[in-house]
Amino acid sequence: MATAGILGIGFLLYYLARQQSPQDSGLSFVANIGAKIGGNKMLLSPEGKAALQQREGSVQQVYTDAGGRLTVGIGHLLPAISTYKAGDPVTVAQVETWFLDDIQHAENLVNYFVRVPLTQNQFDALTSAAFNLGDHLFKNTDGTKTHLLIRLEAGYYELAANDLLSFDHVNGQVNTGLANRRRAEAEQFLA
Repeated sequence: MATAGILGIGFLLYYLARQQSPQDSGLSFVANIGAKIGGNKMLLSPEGKAALQQREGSVQQVYTDAGGRLTVGIGHLLPAISTYKAGDPVTVAQVETWFLDDIQHAENLVNYFVRVPLTQNQFDALTSAAFNLGDHLFKNTDGTKTHLLIRLEAGYYELAANDLLSFDHVNGQVNTGLANRRRAEAEQFLA
């Protein structure tokens, strides 16, 4: 009987893993599962979606972002091995599909990692940052929690908002666009 339960869980994990896009990290996969099987259930508000879309902009052809990654639409990162190349056009419908999928992924990350109460503005700001940064918003490269997550868990919301400002680098250099975006997200978080 226990073997059947283990096999059932194994199949569920296999099935959910097959639903992930190629660019998802292993921890992102876990975040998606966590949100699907019992994490928080907050969703991005219409105002949060509009702010995120304004921050990202929309480009209907593939381009290389500041970090050297192929990007298209509303901040959608393409997999390292892709049939697309810089300059390729995409449809408005494809851009919208990717945007909605990427929003859901960012919502899942916030819902999985953040276990303290959030206002809608706080959730929207963190979802915007997670949309851009992925699980790196909450997890350092060595697997430890970021200062932002530690401060959220301790209830230091203003300090956590300040920590958003530190996520403004590309390839070790401060990026003006990211610095402006992080300020806007911190203001939204504190509103």
